[in-house]
Amino acid sequence: MTSTQLQFIESFNALATEAHETAVSKGWWESEDANALHDIAGSGQLNQIDREILDRIAAKLRNKNDGELLSLVHSEGSEVLEG
Repeated sequence: MTSTQLQFIESFNALATEAHETAVSKGWWESEDANALHDIAGSGQLNQIDREILDRIAAKLRNKNDGELLSLVHSEGSEVLEG
C-alpha cells in the first residue's frame, strides 16, 4: 500500500470517527450502539465495523413494516437533495 493510500485511509477513519461522535452527541445512536461502535472503531478493525453496522441496521429494520421502510428511504433521499 502506498503512503498516499495510507494517508487517505487515516483521513477517512478520522472523518468517520468525527461524524459518528457528532451523531452520538445529537442522539442519533442509542448509547449501547454508540459504545459498541466506538469500541470497535478504536480497535482499527474496519471490516468488523462494517459487519457490526450492517448487523445492527438489519436487526432494527427487521422490526419495521414496509410503510416505515419506504418512509425511511424517502426521508433519506430528501435529506440528500436538501444537502
